[in-house]
Amino acid sequence: MRLLLTYLFIAITLLSAKLSYAQVSLSGGNLGYTSFMDGVGFPGIISDQYFYYNHADDFTDADGDKLPGKNKMHNLMLLSSFKICFENPKILGAWPGVDIELPIMFDLKVSNDTFTETESSIGGLFVGFFLQYPKLMLFNKIPYWQRLELLVKFPTGHYDSDSHVNADNNAYAINPYYAFTAFLTKKIELSMRLFYKWTSKNDDPPEIPSLKWDPKSGIPLQFADSIQEGQAFWMNFASSYGITKSFRAGINGYYLEQITNHKIDGHDIPDSKERVLALGPGVMYISDEKKDLFWVNFYDEVLTKNRPDGVALNVRWLHVF
Repeated sequence: MRLLLTYLFIAITLLSAKLSYAQVSLSGGNLGYTSFMDGVGFPGIISDQYFYYNHADDFTDADGDKLPGKNKMHNLMLLSSFKICFENPKILGAWPGVDIELPIMFDLKVSNDTFTETESSIGGLFVGFFLQYPKLMLFNKIPYWQRLELLVKFPTGHYDSDSHVNADNNAYAINPYYAFTAFLTKKIELSMRLFYKWTSKNDDPPEIPSLKWDPKSGIPLQFADSIQEGQAFWMNFASSYGITKSFRAGINGYYLEQITNHKIDGHDIPDSKERVLALGPGVMYISDEKKDLFWVNFYDEVLTKNRPDGVALNVRWLHVF
């Protein structure tokens, strides 16, 4: 299951000895929200709205095997984004811009054999600064667009340490990315967005066992004082074909690899790194005035580790004022 703009503390007792604690999960990020023509941009004021639904009937362990029991999750949300890209002055040859993003959870539900919890609230605010570069020509023949952005997430959303399911994770995050689009032919484009994410500690976690052990009894001394997500790298990738001037169709996907373990009280949770690959079809529509752009993308996940395994549907509407 893709990176939700949520933070899930799911109390699951695992049969595998590799993970014997409540799982700390990766929180929100753009996992499959963007696809075709991603690197293209111009100066202006932009509204960018992402309507996202995902569903999972399976959760996987560190080996990618299905966990026992009935573990389910679904989420319906809106990521609302507004951007301003300035024509002047240029910085390093690029148009500078600012970006504000706010996730809104309409219906988030997580359940297993022992509990069911729901959430409908607002997540943490993202603020970004970006550099949108004008078109250049690779090898004097391939039109190439690119953008750099630094996003910072603030813990402003709803969070309750007594709940297993929250719209916010009570932590800051640094989330830069690089996006590009290359027109390989007049009708075929290739787009990609490469992300890195670091998340700070949550110093008010739910009641999960600490990793501070009593050497005699071999049990946790107390509940955890802090938890921290592992660092992660992921990419959104897509390629589309221009059927007409207004319609494009193609394939889209994402791949995530967590590069450090989650932590409890500063100690690594062994074998807690997450992974997922997703693929699916997508379509794009561009209005005649090029003021409104629409995307519909479907994703089916495979090769998951330590996370829900499901499907997702993304509907995006971008409006240029």
